[in-house]
Amino acid sequence: MPYYYEILVHTLDQDKVVRCVPTRRDAERVIAELIHSDMVSRSAIRWERRRGLHPWSMGILCGGLTLLTLLVPSEWPRIGLFLILLALTAGFVTSGWKWIAGGTDDR
Repeated sequence: MPYYYEILVHTLDQDKVVRCVPTRRDAERVIAELIHSDMVSRSAIRWERRRGLHPWSMGILCGGLTLLTLLVPSEWPRIGLFLILLALTAGFVTSGWKWIAGGTDDR
């Protein structure tokens, strides 16, 4: 979970980030789709593992913690934790669209 994967395309002696994905399986799937659609050649595309958290991974973590707030016995702390974690989940899931698509970090 503390890693994400960048899909890189080599053009004009430079590597350009095309997409950022949370898992290696997703990286290999995106590469296969790009090669299958004849957008890039097999030798010009690769993935690299980078240190950091992908926003969707954190969204899943916060979503799981949101479900665990149902086990909190007191009503008001449960409601407060639920709302905070729900807001964090929504923020992580919707943030970074431009970054995920390979652009600069917009978070």
